[in-house]
Amino acid sequence: MATVRVESTGRNAPGARSRPHASRVWPSCELGMPTGPLTWPATDVYETPDAFLVRLEVAGLNRNELSLGYMDDRLLIAGKRCECCTHRKRAVVQMEIPYGTFQRMIELPVPIKLDQAEAHYADGFLEILIPKAKRTPRRKIYITVNW
Repeated sequence: MATVRVESTGRNAPGARSRPHASRVWPSCELGMPTGPLTWPATDVYETPDAFLVRLEVAGLNRNELSLGYMDDRLLIAGKRCECCTHRKRAVVQMEIPYGTFQRMIELPVPIKLDQAEAHYADGFLEILIPKAKRTPRRKIYITVNW
């Protein structure tokens, strides 16, 4: 089992504005890399009371072909699957395995504890466990006006 390090490149302040829970491909123009099909890799996101679990199907990749980051309340996942067949003369009879570069972005709607995030890759799946941070309770602020 390989471990992948998650790095922060943006903000994650408690009380930051929440975003709806969504997943999309990070636009290629922003990172300068082409993207794969919108559904690749297949990604599941689970939420528990204490954490998020992100699971990606990335069979055939090694830890050097995967990259994780965090920026502006978004988990960024990028990678590249190289075509393993090197025969120059061949005709494709059937091709279902996606190759090439991919990037996924998972928006996390609540603050997280990035320093406690863990990522593990085993049996073709990358699993990222990200604990939630405690929300700051709302409180009333009274303003005294002197005339």
